[in-house]
Amino acid sequence: MSKVRDLRSALELLENMPNQLIETDVEVDPMAELSGVYRYVGAGGTVQRPTKEGPAMIFNNVKGHPDARVLIGLLASRKRVAALLDTESENLGKLLYKSVDNPIQPVLTDKVPLCQEVVHKATDEDFDLYKLVPAPTNTPDDAGPYITLGMCYASHPDTGCSDVTIHRTSERSVLANKGYSSNSQKKSNHANLHRTKRRTRIYGRNSNRSEHLRNGRKSNARQTSKRILLISRRRKIHGSASI
Repeated sequence: MSKVRDLRSALELLENMPNQLIETDVEVDPMAELSGVYRYVGAGGTVQRPTKEGPAMIFNNVKGHPDARVLIGLLASRKRVAALLDTESENLGKLLYKSVDNPIQPVLTDKVPLCQEVVHKATDEDFDLYKLVPAPTNTPDDAGPYITLGMCYASHPDTGCSDVTIHRTSERSVLANKGYSSNSQKKSNHANLHRTKRRTRIYGRNSNRSEHLRNGRKSNARQTSKRILLISRRRKIHGSASI
């Protein structure tokens, strides 16, 4: 097949590779369940090393998002990334190093672009980012849904120079920056309040984890990690039924 140039061609490539892409039609909740299911599929059920290298996975039935699908784990394997970049896994570092000196210049055209551009403005009356993007909340302790590979296009207000950067962005942060509030936002703020209380209970009134680590109080951090892992294990995740 031709080189990978977009997500569709990437998925087509993986479909023709053994054990590199699976999908499910079973409904999953984006709140901790989706990532919990994939933890068993993509990492063998544990976040402790050594983890299993599993396939990428497409969830075709995401609760609350009837018109959306979620792809997870696309870049979670060096073998997959190497295949997508048409190289061997041991050459990935060299390829990325050389690519810095050989950037591909953008192609400007006056014709109708091939991409399908859909614009949603925060000023629209019915704008709701939580409904538009089926971003998963990876664990019950996360601040909220995260767009883990979001692309941000920004222009300098004085020079006009523009750039595209990749960010792991919390939907709460995006909405807060736009002065937007919704019921989902209020729920997330409520969860954050309980999270702050929990940190205060574990670390004392000063909830700055970095300061505690600098003072050598690493046992609390380990204890917190164990509690988070315990919460994840206790959550009902129908992994076997979702594959």
